[in-house]
Parts: sequence; C-alpha cells; structure tokens
Amino acid sequence: MENMDVVENYTSCYMVLQNLWKNNKKKEFEQVLQMNLSCAPNPFKLALVCIKLCPDLFKSKNNGMAVAVALELQSFLGKQEKCYLGCLKKEMQVDVFNLAVRQKNTGMMRVLTKVYQLGDVREQFIPTLHAMIVEQHYKEVCTLATLLDLQEHFPTQELIVPLFCQDRLCLADEFLASSPKHQKELVIFIDSVIGREREASLILEKFNITDIGRFKSSKVLCNVLGRLLKRFQLDMSLCPHLYKRRSVGGLRYLFYKYYIEKGLQTTAFHSLVEDAVKETPDLKYTLVDLFCEYCDPQSALPYIHKYQMKSENLPQSIRDVMLACPSLDQINSCQNAVKIASEECWDEDEISYPLSICQGNIVLIDSVEEFEKCMIDVSKSPVLGLDSEWKPTFGIGAGEQVSLMQIATATHVYLVDIMSLQPLLDNSHWSQLGNIFTDANITKLGYGIKSDFKILAKLHNDLKKSLTTPKNIIDFDQKKTALLELLPDIFSFNISAYKGLSDLVYRCFGKPLNKSEQFSNWANRPLSRSQKLYAAVDAVCLMDIYNYLNAKSQELGCSNWQNLKVGTPQSNPKSAKKSKKKEPSPDKTVVQRRQGPIVAKDFHVVCDTMLQGLAKKLRLCGIDAVALENGQTSDDCIEFYEKERRYVLSRGTAYRRLVKYIPAEYICHVESEGAREQLKEVMKSFKVQMAPDDFLSRCVKCNTNSYIYISSAVIRDLQKSTGSAQGDHWIDCKGGQINLGSGCTDDGVKIAFSKIATAVIDKIEMFYVCRKCGKCYWDGEHENGSFRDVVQEFIVPEGMIVNCVGLSSVEDEAAESVYDLGKQLNILCVEDLDSGQICFNRQYCL
Repeated sequence: MENMDVVENYTSCYMVLQNLWKNNKKKEFEQVLQMNLSCAPNPFKLALVCIKLCPDLFKSKNNGMAVAVALELQSFLGKQEKCYLGCLKKEMQVDVFNLAVRQKNTGMMRVLTKVYQLGDVREQFIPTLHAMIVEQHYKEVCTLATLLDLQEHFPTQELIVPLFCQDRLCLADEFLASSPKHQKELVIFIDSVIGREREASLILEKFNITDIGRFKSSKVLCNVLGRLLKRFQLDMSLCPHLYKRRSVGGLRYLFYKYYIEKGLQTTAFHSLVEDAVKETPDLKYTLVDLFCEYCDPQSALPYIHKYQMKSENLPQSIRDVMLACPSLDQINSCQNAVKIASEECWDEDEISYPLSICQGNIVLIDSVEEFEKCMIDVSKSPVLGLDSEWKPTFGIGAGEQVSLMQIATATHVYLVDIMSLQPLLDNSHWSQLGNIFTDANITKLGYGIKSDFKILAKLHNDLKKSLTTPKNIIDFDQKKTALLELLPDIFSFNISAYKGLSDLVYRCFGKPLNKSEQFSNWANRPLSRSQKLYAAVDAVCLMDIYNYLNAKSQELGCSNWQNLKVGTPQSNPKSAKKSKKKEPSPDKTVVQRRQGPIVAKDFHVVCDTMLQGLAKKLRLCGIDAVALENGQTSDDCIEFYEKERRYVLSRGTAYRRLVKYIPAEYICHVESEGAREQLKEVMKSFKVQMAPDDFLSRCVKCNTNSYIYISSAVIRDLQKSTGSAQGDHWIDCKGGQINLGSGCTDDGVKIAFSKIATAVIDKIEMFYVCRKCGKCYWDGEHENGSFRDVVQEFIVPEGMIVNCVGLSSVEDEAAESVYDLGKQLNILCVEDLDSGQICFNRQYCL
C-alpha cells in the first residue's frame, strides 16, 4: 500500500491534469498523464485517484475527463501490462467495481472492467449484483454480468423478464447474445403468457410493475417473439402457443381471402387448407368452426369424413347439415366440378393482361437433362425476366422455400421446378445457375427481386455466393418510383388502382395482371394449368415492360431511363433548359391534401412507432390518435387505413414503404424532430381546426375521451377507504360509478388516485378519471400554459349557431365558391370525410 506522501503526489498530479483539461489542452493533458504513469510506482493507483477526483465521474459523458484518464491508462499499459500485474491488488479491484456499478456510461464501465481485470475476481461480485437486482438496477447488472461472464448466475425470471415487462429488453441485447440458455428461457416465457393475461398480471405484480399494457395485446407479443426466434435462430417448437396462434391465424386468413376477398381459386384454397391441417392436426375442429362462421357448413363435410371427427364434438349447425346432406360421393363430385371450372376461368378473363408468347413456348423443367438445356439457352439471351414462387407459410415452420423459378427469354419462358430438381442437381448445376446472376453481359429483370434473391440463396451455397454479388440487375420496383417522379410521361396510363407489379403493367399497357394464383399452394404437384399460366405471365411481362420502356423513352428523347434514380435530375433534353432547382426527395414531395379544413373531432390518425410522442400531443388537441406499440410493424398502419380510413403519420424508410400502399392524401411524412414541432406540422398540413372544448379532451395515455368526474372529497375517501374491510360501497358520479372499497370504476378499471399529492387534492375541486385506464386529470397551470400557446392558432372561437338550411353541402367542383361564401357568412367550412363533400359546420364560426 502506498504511503501518504505518494497519495498526495497523485493528488498533485490530478490538479495539474485538471488545469490542462479545463483549458482544453488535450494534447498536453495526454503527454503529462503518460509521463506520470511511467514514473508512478503504481500506475493503476495513480489513474484510480485521478478518476475518483474527476467531477464528471458518474455522468454519462463519453468525452469527460474520467473517461480520458481511463483510456490513457489502457493505452499506457498496452503491451507492458504484464510488468505491472503485481501492482493490481484485490482491494483496488473491489474499489473499482464499486465505481463501475454506479456508472451511467456503459463505455466507462467496460474500460474499467477490462483495465483493472475485474474478471479475475468475478466470483466475489455476485452477491452485490444480486442485491442490485432487488433494487431494480437491471441495466447495470446485465452489462456487468456480461463483461464479467457471470450470466449463468442470474435466472432469466429475475433479470431478463423484468426488462421485457418494462419494454427495455434492448438493454439486455449483449447479455442475451452471449447466453443461448437465457435466449431459450426468454422465448419460452413470452410464449407462456400469450393469451393468458391473468398469469401475466401476477408476474408483473411480482416485479412491482404497474403498467400491464405490455401484455394487453397478444399480437404484439407474437410479433416480438417472432423477431426473437429469427434473431437467435431458435426453433419454433420452443413456442407451442405462438405456433398454434399463427396456424389459426393463417387458416383464418385463408378463409378471409377465399370467401371475402375472392382472391383464391377453389383448388388452391382446399389444397392450402389440407396442408395446414396436415401440419397442425389440432386445427381440424377450428376448420369446421370457420366453415360455420362463413356460412358454408356443407364444405366442412368432406373434412369431417376424412379426419373422422366425432359428431358430439361438432357444432349443432354441422350436425343438422350432416342429417340432411346428400351422400359424400355427390358432395365430392360437386367440389370437383367447381375445381375444374376454376381451372378454366383463366381463358375467360379478358380484363387481365394476357400472355404475350405462345402457350406452347412455356417449358416445364423437372429433370437434369432439361435443366442443362435450359441453362445453355438462357446463358445466350441478352435479357432475362426472373421471378420465383413459394408456398405461403404464415410465419410458421422452416420458412419460405422456393418451389418454382421462372426464367423468360424473348421467345420462351422456362418454369424450373426447384422442388423436383433440388435433390437431383449437383454443385456444378448450381454454379451454372449462379453464373447467370454474375454475368454482366446479361440484363436481369425483376420486381422486388431482392426478396427473390433472399429465398433463392437458401437453396445452395454456390448460388448464395453468386446472389451476394449480382451484376446488371434492373429492379422494376425501384425503377417505377424513379420514373413516376422524374419521367411520368413515359407511362400511357397515369392513374392506377392496383399495387406492385400489376400496377406497373397497368400503367404501361392498360390492363392489370391476373393475380388469382398469387396466393396458391406452389408446393403441390403436379402444378395446375392456371398456376403455369400465372407463373409464365409474371416472368414474360417483365420482358414486355422492358421493351415498352425502351421504345417509349426513345419517343420522349430520354434514352437513359435505366439510370434514373430518385433524388437525381432527369436528363430529358426537352427539360434541360429549365430552372436548375433541386428535385424534391420522396420525403419532401408536396402532396395535394383535401381542400377544406378538418374539425379535430373528425380527424382520425394512426402514428408509426417512431411518432408515439406526437400521438400524445395530438390527443391533447382532442384528436383520435392511435399509436403503434413497440413491437408492431408499419404493416399495421396499412390495416388501420383499410379498416378505419385513418390518416397515417410516418417518416423515414417506413414512410417510403407505406406510401406505395396508401393513397398520398391519406399519408403524411413528418419531417420535424420535436413532438411539438411535429404537431404544428401535421395540424397545418391537414388544416385541422380545434374547438375550445377539444383541448385536453382525450386521455393522453389510452386515447379515450370518456371520463368520470370525481370531487376532491371523494378522492380523499378513496385514499382512506381503499383496501379496508368495509366491502363494496358504490358512489354515483357524473359519467359513472366508483367503488370506495376496491378503488375501481363500474367498468372494473383501477383508479390511479394514489399518485395524487395531498397538496393537489387540497387545491383542486374536481378530478377527471379516464374510464379506460383510470388515469386522473385535473385543471392546472398547463391549461393556460406553454402548450396551449402552441395550439392557439388552430383553435376556432365559439360563436352563434347559424341557420344554413338549403346550404348543407356543395360538390367539390364549387369548393372555392363555398369557402368564399363561408367567409362572408362568418362560418367555418369543413370537409365531410365520408362523402368527400364540403359542408358548412353548424357549431363553429370564424
């Protein structure tokens, strides 16, 4: 142990270093510290004294003096670390550990652990880390347990589950990445609470977590679990509840697709249903229930016979049909007639885009000899149209597996039966196929071709290597976006109601693709005639689009359409002399919104996960704002738009994806950063008008606009009475009833009155309790505070109600006249979101 004089010398050294650091002399700071470390009898002790004296030691700063000292010590030791090992004492390591556990800066924690070699005495830190778990310092324990390689000493239920419940699982990323045991235990736990909210509540109570919102949505849990399985490459068999839920969801989707959307051929529907039940036999009774739900019990009879289901377990409606139905042979003959009709429906379709080559030039490749001939032919073609098909898996099983690959040349289309060929082809055959993708002399056409590459890469390692460095690829999915922005005149039809490749085909030729076989059982053999035609058209149309764009671009004098990219100016000679203004990026494209203002109460939005703060601000303005929870995907925004016609607010890459599926007037790219600035941007973009009573009319937490009004006296009674043995004591309040004994509303919602301070109760007369979540609100300074100033420009003052009989609605063509008349009458004109008409609002005036 150093004597007092040495420690004092270390302190003097710190004073010199601090002076250099304050004067921003970083270079001199490093030189002086390195010199003192080399002269000190114990460099570990010198650095530790300096670190302890640093005022920024426990601040989360990566550029602080404490971090700089630790890094300089690490640099000093370098290769000569072994020379100073005798200076590193156990007492000093314990001292450093006590500093590390209090660190907010994970980087500093990492450096201290490494430099002072805390891993050598890791065992004695275990009790301290367990005590930290009791105090709920989960983040620090996760980091230190990982750095010290102590994961096995901490059960998943004690350390990882609480982080998951608090929606802070990201803090355990490094911990989980190095511990397969905890990975499995975590996914098993999440799977165990899917659809079992009662058990989840008990778990949350155990960890003192009051917000059970994390477990309210089984859909969110399934999404999180699916991502964890994919990330850790774990088998789905660990999660039986997820597997069953996805299987049932997949089966339900098949029925919706077939009976409601009419988007499935009868043959494909029954083939996929049979496969689903074959993979998950427990679905057979769910299958029967779905036939009843969709009012088609007769179609369930063949499955009942096939799977030998007991009649006592079947719904009464099915048993009634079984008594009155014809023989099973007659049922099967009727179904076969429907299947044959569905096979022949392709030829009768005159609305869809037809196959542009002779059907005799569709070649099915299902043998090695035919494959070799096919490779020779396609390698000579300068341009190829590529596509692939696979059976839908609904997120269960081994994932998507390519069943069929289509390769189109100028005269033929080859349907390569991957399912039949995969066990027959050797390494040289896969290399031949891979060479097509790396050959720069062959132009490869596709639509969303990266997704095809991803699935094809699973077939063979040689093919996977080729697909990582493909050459001369044209992805029409990306090109369509660039052409619509920079060269829209290249398309013959500019308005389209279709999506994906079908949208591009329509814009070029005025006819969409027939997508009836898109959702088909491509793993079933033999392939049906309509499947072969569908697969052929999907590949051949790529060649047709390529030829069309080449010809059309020549007409427009823009031969470089292949090189156009979003955000770059077009090279059309006709527009070369125009102003050299920057082309707007897709995020900043000006969208023509609806012409009239929207009343806040009629404005319904859904905010992407990155805009959850904006959703809360919108609710403060009385706007119905749904916010996607962590774990939900941007696809849920599409569902909200389709089902509820909500406006979608998004940004970044999620916006660029969503804008392909949602009309431009229903989606907004939010560019501002702060929630308040985002609010102003959205309100101005959609011309939202608020009534005075819209302000603070919705619950910020759950988006509900229904409240129970409770006096301060009742709040006092709740705090005194709740939990006592006095039993149920109901009190009538404005908006509902409350139970003084349980502290719940008549909906069974627990009122969050315990968080209200006594001083507030003494000052406030009336409280507003959200009927859905129990959160308590009261009138305070915020009502007239800074936030109200932010939205003041959007509030329309109340006025007298104007009798507008005979002027209730006007067609959009006369919108400008309506607004002028509205201003003359001093009435706010708003737009009816359902009818699309401009209306005089009878409640508010300008």
